[in-house]
Amino acid sequence: AILRAGRDSSISSVPVKSAAALAMQALHRVRQGYVRRRTAMSNQMRGLLLEHGLAMAQGDSAFSQGVPRILQDATQPLPDMLRELIDELLGEWSQLGERINVLTG
Repeated sequence: AILRAGRDSSISSVPVKSAAALAMQALHRVRQGYVRRRTAMSNQMRGLLLEHGLAMAQGDSAFSQGVPRILQDATQPLPDMLRELIDELLGEWSQLGERINVLTG
């Protein structure tokens, strides 16, 4: 296949990426992974809260404001263990947001 590609003039060559281009590509991949993980975490927390009848509007803003409010409200029907778990997940979610912002630059 390599020999054929070298002889066939209809197959165009692809330029080799520079080190800077490869580094930029790696940055985008890492950022994209952070975004996926952060989205998965927010979906997981939303699901856990929804199992206890606590729904919230879509979007990062509603999530980042709504979850702390729910966790601080002692009248909400959440077991203490779940409150602590979601609080821990929320901290990780926030850290991922900071990492995403750094990479977005």
